[in-house]
Amino acid sequence: MSSALQLEDLLTRVAAYAVRAIPGADGAGLTLLEDDRTNTIVATAAFVSEIDDIQYGIGQGPCITAARDGQTVVSGSLGSDPRWQRFGGRVARLGVHSVLSLPLATPDRVVGAMNVYARAKHAFDHRAAELGEIFAVPAAVAVQNAQVLAQTQRLAAHLQSMLETRGMIDRAVGIMMSRSGGTADQALAAARDYAPLLPEGALWCDMNSVAPDTKREAAAAIEIAGGRYVDVAVMAPVNPAALAVPLLVSGPHAIAALPLLEALGFSSVRTVGDEVGRASAIKMIRSVMVKGLEALSSECAAAAEAAGVFDEVMASLDASEKAAAWAERVAYNRERMENHGARRAAEMEESAKTLQGLGIEPVMTRGTVRLQREAAEKHKSKRDA
Repeated sequence: MSSALQLEDLLTRVAAYAVRAIPGADGAGLTLLEDDRTNTIVATAAFVSEIDDIQYGIGQGPCITAARDGQTVVSGSLGSDPRWQRFGGRVARLGVHSVLSLPLATPDRVVGAMNVYARAKHAFDHRAAELGEIFAVPAAVAVQNAQVLAQTQRLAAHLQSMLETRGMIDRAVGIMMSRSGGTADQALAAARDYAPLLPEGALWCDMNSVAPDTKREAAAAIEIAGGRYVDVAVMAPVNPAALAVPLLVSGPHAIAALPLLEALGFSSVRTVGDEVGRASAIKMIRSVMVKGLEALSSECAAAAEAAGVFDEVMASLDASEKAAAWAERVAYNRERMENHGARRAAEMEESAKTLQGLGIEPVMTRGTVRLQREAAEKHKSKRDA
């Protein structure tokens, strides 16, 4: 609470100084953006809060535009400004005609906006905008620091609430978030090294991206020592999602882990079965497509750049892209490989030669040659049998 009051006091001073420094200004307010919500925490005058409530209530206005586009917004006649017809008319009837909205921008994102209002028409010129941007810089830094602090305090509160009862202590004290970021061998070694140190019944939530068999070996080490192993698959980059990152959880203790992971702040957790390795299998098999497409597109782009035809190749790919469900794409791709794989393999061999001639190692292309040819040969064998 004290940190929030300190932030509010600081931003109140920033807004008040802005009103004094910017010619023609009659009032100013600062709005925070967090979790897709807007909250005006500072207003130098009552009419400022009333105006901000109007624009956030109807979902249009200069502050929303400034925050969305990350650009300073100026209007000298709100009542006739075509950008916000519903908002402008209502504000003009309050006797306010000019606005200067400035995004509170950090290197990562827009954390809020500062709105400066005037009753006179055309009150703000480019000099006023420059002055406003000067005041927006320290306000943005203060807001970002306060939001980081607030998120940390919320997580600490989650942990504290978990540890306030003895029953929750017995279950929560042994939760281990194993995400070494190393190789599969290191993930397994971590489970074996920590297993003897776990309290009886502790949950070991293994978030490493490793094969199902590796997860099952790690589970055996944890279970023998008296712990409870949970297979967790992290299904998106942790940064910037943080605790909102999607998690898939499987294994006989997945249901027990679910409320504790949620209590720690993870907001997107789903169980996918009672077998260790099932969550990992979903992650690993999905990675075949996701990481394979990354590597394939990189190889294609490198060759296109080397040949000086990057724009043309990208345009051709855009033109041939068709929106379809992945199951439909897979069925279509398999049919093409079975019926035309031999011809396509020969074509891809020539593609491999093209890449080599450009100094690009055709790693993914060689794999495509092999898979296209094998699909055609298997289909032919079934047809001839």
